[in-house]
Amino acid sequence: MKKLLIMSTIMIIAMFSFTSVTAFADNSVTFPKESGNNVESVPVTGKYVIGGVETTVYSVDVSWGSMKFVYKSAYKGVWDPTNHQYTGATEAKWTYDTDANIIKVTNHSNIAIDLSLTYKAENGFSNISGTFDKSQITLDTAEGTTPENAPTERAALTISGDLPSNTEPDTEITIGTITITLN
Repeated sequence: MKKLLIMSTIMIIAMFSFTSVTAFADNSVTFPKESGNNVESVPVTGKYVIGGVETTVYSVDVSWGSMKFVYKSAYKGVWDPTNHQYTGATEAKWTYDTDANIIKVTNHSNIAIDLSLTYKAENGFSNISGTFDKSQITLDTAEGTTPENAPTERAALTISGDLPSNTEPDTEITIGTITITLN
């Protein structure tokens, strides 16, 4: 019996050692108070904790058309000996496939972006210029949009000027470079 009592006591002590005890500050009040004042106030405190540091994330997709342009030189046409005139004359011009001259920019960033587009002619081709219908592109933040509805803008490049007549026919050459700058 004595042995059973000792074992029970040890088990009770062990059980209490594994249970948590909630301790309260000594702010207890007993009502009604002897003074007759049945009002008690306790301050409530709050603490500001930073949940995390917001960061700016830049994610911009740029898709390029082929940027392949074809220069067709001026053509006098065919000599007509009857009229002593050329017929079928054409002026020199630059051509390109559909959307070959298009740059598409999509903003997936959590901040609005401002881009500038510039064209620079390669050495030896300074008489050729490139201009954009939109040399500045500003896109709103992607916050609040779905990826497929992210802010998007397109710019078209136009090439002008003549290729030198000593350019090797039917040979693809680099005439300039486009640069996009995030401002």
